[in-house]
Amino acid sequence: MRPPHLDTPTLDAPERRQHAPYWKHSVAVKRHFCMSTDWQSVMKSMNKIGTVLLNDPHFDDFAELDFFFAEGSLARSNELLDKLYDFCDERRIWVE
Repeated sequence: MRPPHLDTPTLDAPERRQHAPYWKHSVAVKRHFCMSTDWQSVMKSMNKIGTVLLNDPHFDDFAELDFFFAEGSLARSNELLDKLYDFCDERRIWVE
């Protein structure tokens, strides 16, 4: 029997490592998220995220990909990110 402390995730352990058997792929886009809500900052952030997704073959069938480019509306950007997370969850892609 394993000691209980070995089954409890630690705070310093990266979440991806805890769930590694489930996730099949990962995509690093969170570093492109921005805190600013102005149109230019949001558009720059969405363009960077779109470029990462465009260069990853796992997103070739992501229908919303083209909408990531030149999107400056915060509300619409949040909708697109929600769709991205849904797409990734369905395909077991970890967003980091």
